Amino acid sequence: ELSFDIYYKPEKPVQLKVYYVGVGVANYSDADWNLKYSGNDVRDISERLGYYGNTVVLDTLIDSRASRQGILEMKKKLMNTTVDDVVILSFSGHGLKNKDSGFYFAPWDMDFEKPWKRGISMQEISELLEDIPARKRLLMLDACHSGEDLAFDYSGKLAAGVTESKPRGGTSERLLDTSAAPGTKSRKRPKGTVEAPNASQR
Repeated sequence: ELSFDIYYKPEKPVQLKVYYVGVGVANYSDADWNLKYSGNDVRDISERLGYYGNTVVLDTLIDSRASRQGILEMKKKLMNTTVDDVVILSFSGHGLKNKDSGFYFAPWDMDFEKPWKRGISMQEISELLEDIPARKRLLMLDACHSGEDLAFDYSGKLAAGVTESKPRGGTSERLLDTSAAPGTKSRKRPKGTVEAPNASQR
């Protein structure tokens, strides 16, 4: 059996670009759900990527600009990439998980009582990157429960290639208690929905 190595050298070097889109919500339309650092997360990433000459920051949707409509409309800009480009899409903010319909990222205009009305589902997040010309795509999610829809299959078991880590001397928990700390305002959680403090709050 013969094998061959084939090398292709284009006439001109391929000039790939890295396109970044960041979504961060710290100040929500419902101020009871405000965070501290989500907007800064997006600013810091865009600043770091800016050190590289081939990086193009398509947009940073922060706070009121990160509405449901504004986030979904980013697909139009991503369609202007080329096959050799790299797309990085990051989200930082609240994440909620409904027992019936799964994970939702909370945009600025989130309805926390009915997350399925205004929330960005995992399917909608995936569709932002689907069918765009760029073949290399990176998605970063800094939101509670964002990994659960990806880690578990439809039977409720861990998906192939995913392992569950348990702290030494204890058991792992998938959902965290969000009881209000002493002296803070307690937030009413929608029925059937769980939400926990994420890294942006710490």
